[in-house]
Amino acid sequence: MIPVSTDVDGFEVSNDGINYAVNPSTFTATGDDLFVKITDSTSVDFTNLKKVEAELKDADKNKIKVILSDFVINGNTASATMSGLGSTFTDGEVVIFKIKAEDNDRNKVQFQIDMTIDFP
Repeated sequence: MIPVSTDVDGFEVSNDGINYAVNPSTFTATGDDLFVKITDSTSVDFTNLKKVEAELKDADKNKIKVILSDFVINGNTASATMSGLGSTFTDGEVVIFKIKAEDNDRNKVQFQIDMTIDFP
């Protein structure tokens, strides 16, 4: 089994879908939506994707997950919107954010960071 690297370049997150934090080690999610994007086209072929998913999960195993059908593939990126943060998590809660992709040639990439949920 080939280990999948984490905390490397190749993903972006945003609170508004416009201003993205590129490769953050931590992030604060504000509001009810989180915009996510995989940009590592050197590791994964976005024209030949088998699986893409992103997940937010807290210590109590509450989670929000988006899968390949939720993602928009645009050239060398895969992006999606994760909605429902306010109904799933509590203000100030720290959750694990994980995003991963795999193409049909079994190339994989995965990123994981801690994220704080903040409702202004």
